Amino acid sequence: MAADVDHGSARSFIKGADVEFSCDIEITANAEQIFPWLEEPERMQRWVHGLEHSEYLSPEAPVDIGTRFRQRMREMGRTVTYEG
Repeated sequence: MAADVDHGSARSFIKGADVEFSCDIEITANAEQIFPWLEEPERMQRWVHGLEHSEYLSPEAPVDIGTRFRQRMREMGRTVTYEG
């Protein structure tokens, strides 16, 4: 399964600048096996380097297009908060 991931925009509250980023990754598993690792904050911490906290700001379940989130990351010796 090839995944073409577009993470969209995130706002860094350290400098208030918009950040655009994307990545491509090929994973040999089906969507049912992959999505829990993308949706569940506890699992995300196991593979997202520097992720200290992740929460959903939208009440929708399951996670879908337009779901809002906040993540706190440790990057280059600083704690940075992203919302998207």
